[in-house]
Amino acid sequence: MTQNTKKPIDLKHFDTYIEYAKILRTWLVAYGIGAPALILTNEKITANLLDKPSIKCFAMAFLAGVILQVFLASLNKIIMWCCYYGEEVDPDFQETKRFKVAYYISSQFWIDIVIDVSTMLAFGYATFGLLNLLLP
Repeated sequence: MTQNTKKPIDLKHFDTYIEYAKILRTWLVAYGIGAPALILTNEKITANLLDKPSIKCFAMAFLAGVILQVFLASLNKIIMWCCYYGEEVDPDFQETKRFKVAYYISSQFWIDIVIDVSTMLAFGYATFGLLNLLLP
């Protein structure tokens, strides 16, 4: 008879994940804000782009990517507070629906992946669209 034993969790891997998650979110938000800011601070480029009908779509794509990242950070913050509060402060909170929903969502890594990939796609669309307008 074999026993189903779980391997102990190695938190150094989770610490590494946390670090990479912070770095990725910082880069994505910085790019989503920085790229449009860089373009808007160059008067010659801005003047060339303002008469293009597709410029609004590209601006909205940058904005959408930043909004997605801020939403994900806010969602993770709320979920982690619920998990922390239930596990560390008030164990009775674990019996609430809020805790159970938060705990469930905290294990759904696909949410992070979908939002990160969506952000990258939005930024890619906007970047290549702007390059096509700017480069002959």
